[in-house]
Amino acid sequence: MTSDPPAHLPPEVLREWLQEVVSLLGVDQQIDPDRDIGAILDLTRHVSHTVVRPAGPLTMFALGLRLGANLGPGEAVGPALADLDPQIRDLATNQGRAMIEQWREQ
Repeated sequence: MTSDPPAHLPPEVLREWLQEVVSLLGVDQQIDPDRDIGAILDLTRHVSHTVVRPAGPLTMFALGLRLGANLGPGEAVGPALADLDPQIRDLATNQGRAMIEQWREQ
């Protein structure tokens, strides 16, 4: 019998998990776990709570595709993430909410 993992893990567990995933996927870009994990989780939370919960992971998937396509090997993820963050937040706040309201009215 397995038990569910705890809802909140220490940061070092998330850093280790990220390193494992990055290694598995062969990601060549430079990731700063101390800064980038927090930024990604915060943005995911914003989209999930502003639009609908499944929109958070879908947004991060699209963001990952964009970053992977536009950043070369060894380039830092943080600056590109910081540039896109306000645009994604604006989209979620303005258009995401409007899309949900429009859907509810149908």
